[in-house]
Amino acid sequence: MKMHSNFRKQNGFSILDVVIGIFIFLVGMLALAALQGALTRSMADSKLRTTAVKLADRAIERQRGFTQLLTAATPGAPFAYNDIVTPGADLAIPRNGVTYTVDMNVSDYYYQLASDTFTTTNTLGVSSSDYKQVDITVTWDSVQDFRGGEGDEIDSGDLNTGSVTLTSTIPAVITSASGRVSDESDGGELNHEVTYSPGANPDVVALNLGGSKFKESLLPEPDVIRSDELVQTTFDVITYSQSNGSTFLRREEFAAVSCECSLRAASADNEARRPVIWAGDEYAAGQFVVKPYGVSANNKNSSLCDSCCRDHHDGGSKQTGDSDDPYANVVGPFKADGEYLGSARETDHRHYKTDGETLASSGDEYLEACRLVRVDGFWRVAQDFRREDQFVFPEDFLDGFNTDDSDTYSDYVTSASYAYTTAATGNDDYPTSSTPCIGLSDLCDPTLREATPNMQGAYSAPIASDELPSWTELETDGTEEQQLRSRGVYVDYMSSDLRLFMDECFSNDDPPVLDTQCCVKNGSAVTSGCSADDLFIDKTPSANLLEVIPFYEVQLTKLENWNQTVQATLPIDLTNEALEDANAHSRGEITQQSVGVTDVTSMSHRGNIAFTNTLPIDPVFEQADASLNVHSLDASGSGGGGGGTDPTVVAGTFTESVQGSPKIDVVGSSDDIVCTLTNKGYTCSVADGATSGSVTVFGYEDVKFGVLRYACSGSLVRTQSQSSVGNTNATFDLFSSGSVLPAGTTYDITITTTDCP
Repeated sequence: MKMHSNFRKQNGFSILDVVIGIFIFLVGMLALAALQGALTRSMADSKLRTTAVKLADRAIERQRGFTQLLTAATPGAPFAYNDIVTPGADLAIPRNGVTYTVDMNVSDYYYQLASDTFTTTNTLGVSSSDYKQVDITVTWDSVQDFRGGEGDEIDSGDLNTGSVTLTSTIPAVITSASGRVSDESDGGELNHEVTYSPGANPDVVALNLGGSKFKESLLPEPDVIRSDELVQTTFDVITYSQSNGSTFLRREEFAAVSCECSLRAASADNEARRPVIWAGDEYAAGQFVVKPYGVSANNKNSSLCDSCCRDHHDGGSKQTGDSDDPYANVVGPFKADGEYLGSARETDHRHYKTDGETLASSGDEYLEACRLVRVDGFWRVAQDFRREDQFVFPEDFLDGFNTDDSDTYSDYVTSASYAYTTAATGNDDYPTSSTPCIGLSDLCDPTLREATPNMQGAYSAPIASDELPSWTELETDGTEEQQLRSRGVYVDYMSSDLRLFMDECFSNDDPPVLDTQCCVKNGSAVTSGCSADDLFIDKTPSANLLEVIPFYEVQLTKLENWNQTVQATLPIDLTNEALEDANAHSRGEITQQSVGVTDVTSMSHRGNIAFTNTLPIDPVFEQADASLNVHSLDASGSGGGGGGTDPTVVAGTFTESVQGSPKIDVVGSSDDIVCTLTNKGYTCSVADGATSGSVTVFGYEDVKFGVLRYACSGSLVRTQSQSSVGNTNATFDLFSSGSVLPAGTTYDITITTTDCP
C-alpha cells in the first residue's frame, strides 16, 4: 500500500525578495539624487561660465569704442586707441553674489614692411601700433551656495573654480569697409553711433555737404625728422552728421613724407603696389605688380619711407584687379608725358638724385615725397596730392564771430568742387593739360576756370556776406598784430569708372539729384538689379554726390613759405620760422613796424612736398600761391594808401655733385634785403635804390659726407668766404652788389663742391 502526500503551492514574496527590491529601489533613488545634484551643479557652472563670457566680451567691446588714435592731454578727452593698455590691477565685478575677476592683457603688434610680418617690438619708433591683441581672462572661485531642491543645498565647495579666456584683435583704424560688413550682416542692429566733436574755427572749417552732413580737415601736424630735408605730416578728414547731435560717419587718414631712397630695377622677386585710388565711397589699395621700386636709404627716414620708397613708382605688367584706366594705375595722373622714362603711364616716372636735377639710375640714391592713406589699417602709397585753389585770410575771418564767413567759404568750396567734377566728367582729355580748374591761382587759365570766388573790393570796401576778403589792416593803438591763415582746396583724381558713374547717376541740378533708375545701393534699400559690386553711396537714405567727390580743404598756414613786398621801410614784420614738430614754429604772423602797404604772399608746392616743406625732388616745380593786401595804419587810421615798390630779386638754385641735401640759410644785412627760404631754394628781395645791401649765405657745409662746398655768383661780388668740414656754423660766404642795385635785376648764387673761378 502506497502512501501519497499532497503539498499546497505557496504564493507571495519571501523576505529575501523584499530586501533585494528595497535595495534596488534605494540604489536607483540614490542615482537619481546624484544625477539631480550633478545637473544642478552643471547648470550652476554653466551660469557662471555664461556670465564670465559676457563680461569678457563686454570688456573687449568697450576697448573698440575709441574715437581717436592718440591720447589727448586734456582732462576728459575721448577714449583713444593708445588708451588700450594692460591695466595696473585686475578688476573685480560682483554678479548675483559671485565675484568675478577680470584680467586684461594687451599686446601691441607692428607691421614690418621688409619682411611682411608683424612683431611686438616697435623697431620703427612709431607712435601707434598697427593692431592690438587683447586677451581677457575672467575667473571665479568663492561662489554662493546653490539650492538643489526642497531642503537640499549644494555647498560652494562642491563647485569647481573656473575661468574663461577670450582673445580678439583691435586694428588702429575701423575702416568704412568693416562698417559696411556690419551693416550687411546684421541689418545695422549692432552698429553703434560714435559721438564726434567738430573742430573749432578758424583752424578747422566745416564744409556743408547738405542733409545735415559736414566734412572737415583737422590741422596738419609735422614731425621734423631732419630739418629742411625729412619731414612727416599727418592729418585726418572727418565726415559727420548733425541730424541728431554730432555723429561720426567716416574718417580718411592722410600722411605726407619726404624720404631718401635707393633706386632698384624691376625684379620678379620684388613686387610693389599700385597706388591707392578713390573708389567713390572709400580709398582702395592697388594690386602688387612687378615694376621698378626703391628701398629706404638710411635709418634716419620716417617709418613710412619703406612704403614710400617701394611703391611710389609706375610701370609694371597689368594684373587682375587693375583698372583699365591707365591714369588710375600711376602715382601722378596729372604728370606730363615727358616726365616718364619711356611711354607715358606705361613706364616709371623720372626720379632724381639728391641734387633734384640729375636723373637717377638703379643703385643711385634719390629724393622722394609721397602721399599715403590708411587702407584697412595700413598706410599705403596713394596718388599724389593736387591743390586746385588757395586763399590767404585775415585773423578774424572764419573765427566764428560772423557765421556768414564760414557759410560763404563752405558754399564756394563745395560749389567749386561740384563744378570741377561736372567739367571733368564731360572732358575726354581729363586729366591732361586741359584739366578743368577753379580758383585764383596763376596755374588756372582764366578761360578754363569753372568757378571763381567773389572777392572783396579795393581797400576800404566792406566785405559782403557772399564775398571772401582781399585785404586786412593793422592799426597803431589798435590791432597791431595778426595771425594770417592760408587754406588750400584739393581734388583727387577721379577714375573713368567713377566719372561715368557720376555722369549717369546724378543730375546736373545744383545740388545734384540721384537718378532713381540708377543701380546703386542706398542705405538699407537696394535698387532693383543692383549687385554686390555696385557703389555703396551712403549709410543713410539720401545719396549725396558731394560725398562721392574726393575733395577736401586743409589749413596750410604752418607749412607755407611766407614773404612780403620789399620796401626801403617795411610796414610789417612777417614770421617764417623753420619747421618744428607739432607746429611749434610761427609762420604767417604779422606785426606792425611802420605805416604803409604791402602784399603778403603764402607759397608752396602744389603737390606732396607742400605738406613736408622740403626742397624739390625734381626739376618740375608747380608753385601754388595766394596773397593778401595788408595796410598798416597810424593811430588816426591814416597811412593806408599807396603800395610797395618793385623789388630787386636775388634768387638761385642750390646745386651739388654729392649726395645729401644741405640745410641752407640766407640772411639779408638790413631791411633793404629780405631773404626767404622756399621750396625752390631761396629768394632775396632788395628794396629799390638800396646801396648798402649784402647777402650772407651759411649753413651749407655737408657734415654727413665731409665735403667742402662753396657759394658762388656770376653777378655778385664775394667779399668774404670761409669753409670748414664738420662745422656748418663756421661756413659762410658774404656777397655785395658793390653799387646801387637796379630794380628788376635777378642775381644767381650757386652752391658747388669746387671753389669759385
